[in-house]
Amino acid sequence: MRRSLIRAMSPIVATAAFAFACGGGGEGKAADSTAAMDSAAAAAAATPAPESFSMVGKSPNWSVEVTPTGILFDGPKTSGKPDTIQFEYKAPTINGAIREFTVIRMQPDTHRIDITLAMTKCKAGDAEMEWKATVWVDQKAYNGCATKK
Repeated sequence: MRRSLIRAMSPIVATAAFAFACGGGGEGKAADSTAAMDSAAAAAAATPAPESFSMVGKSPNWSVEVTPTGILFDGPKTSGKPDTIQFEYKAPTINGAIREFTVIRMQPDTHRIDITLAMTKCKAGDAEMEWKATVWVDQKAYNGCATKK
């Protein structure tokens, strides 16, 4: 009788051991989910807060405002009115002291803005600013200076 009980229980014990060894134990899953939550929190913490900048340039006169709500390019006046284009905000790529913004607007018409900000002293007229700005709008370059708001 004892042998028949052992024979009957062998498949059950073997199945339980196999399931536990292949990840059926709850401790491994809990550790995996905790590690996944920790890496997601670390990624969120590594994302810098949105920065705001004001940029100006001369010859021709232009300006750009970058805020978390959007990017506003106020270009040189043509036909008596400024060429104003609004873009959505997209976080810049950051490489040391350089910020690079690239945004393409598709509606109502297509425009592209590329902004490179380098943390180096810059003069715009009489004002000295902390950032040198290069702005490309629809493949036209504008050089100027920027301040962080």
